Amino acid sequence: ELEEKNLNTVMLLNPQNEEAIYYLAKLKLTLSDYKKSKELNKRLESVCKKFCDQSDKLKIEIDNLSKK
Repeated sequence: ELEEKNLNTVMLLNPQNEEAIYYLAKLKLTLSDYKKSKELNKRLESVCKKFCDQSDKLKIEIDNLSKK
């Protein structure tokens, strides 16, 4: 819960922070919130510079887990 609050704070202060978006998407995925994780990954794709590869891998992971 604290991790999520911290990541949301970072994103509030810097909406383009790729690292915060990525880690929040990963966190949402571990909490089985596939819809939010997918939304965050789309946001990451639109701003990515350094995390593009991770975004692609995360998309595959979301798709695989949401099908189960």
